[in-house]
Amino acid sequence: MKQLAILLFLFSSFFGFSQNQKVYNFIENNGQWNENVKYKAEINGGYLYLEQNQLTYNFFDENGLQEYFHAHNQREPKTGLNKLKCHSYQVKFIGGNTKNLKPDKKQVTYYNYFLGVD
Repeated sequence: MKQLAILLFLFSSFFGFSQNQKVYNFIENNGQWNENVKYKAEINGGYLYLEQNQLTYNFFDENGLQEYFHAHNQREPKTGLNKLKCHSYQVKFIGGNTKNLKPDKKQVTYYNYFLGVD
């Protein structure tokens, strides 16, 4: 119970307390990501992965990514994706007991993923 309280505190302190608090929807991993990922949420500037005993934050330059993928009228091949500014860090719960991760509210949104070789 203590670990759950700490986990909830970290989530609430990261996302802040405000009247305009954004709701983050966590998508359950059903084989579409690495097996260590249990849930994934889209956050401002990146993604948050909820894993067994850790959180992984992946942040990227949204403007750079948008410029790269929305350069429709360029005649030359797209370049520069290898120069995209990204950062990732992990918060590990050493000795934490997070084996009982369960969804709280089922979403009505349905996500499709292509699994396999294209």
